[in-house]
Amino acid sequence: MRKSSLLVLLYLIVLMASCNNKKVKNKLQSMEWLLGSWQMNTDKGMLYEEWIKENDSLFAGKSFMVINADTIVLELINLQLSKNDLFYNPIVLNQNGEEPVSFKLTDKRENKYVFENKQHDYPQKIVYKQISKDSFNAWIEGNQDGKFMRKDFKMTRSKIRK
Repeated sequence: MRKSSLLVLLYLIVLMASCNNKKVKNKLQSMEWLLGSWQMNTDKGMLYEEWIKENDSLFAGKSFMVINADTIVLELINLQLSKNDLFYNPIVLNQNGEEPVSFKLTDKRENKYVFENKQHDYPQKIVYKQISKDSFNAWIEGNQDGKFMRKDFKMTRSKIRK
């Protein structure tokens, strides 16, 4: 009886660990709607954001502008699942020594994902909110030189780039 009780207890521990691991993966899986190409028309030209799934714990993205015939890469991004947390890690060209800055997922409600790094100069917060299967709003916000700033990006699924 003791041996069977111990086996049941071990089984329950393994089962709970497995369920907990699936919850962690769901943080990234719940953002699969982001995969693909997105666009937003700006005064300077067309802004694009593209995302691919590298594996079950990593999505790779990039944002770039197309101005006339020129393509200008703005940042490389990854969404990375690490242990129990999801991180948004952008590398902005010509900033931070071109090293990634890590923003941790701090809030997820419905279709809104909030990533924060309170120690970063600007922004301290990056937010993605899915509006529909073909649109999302994103914004960056925080204090810069003692003043609150926010920049919005209203993206639609790109029909041009695949």
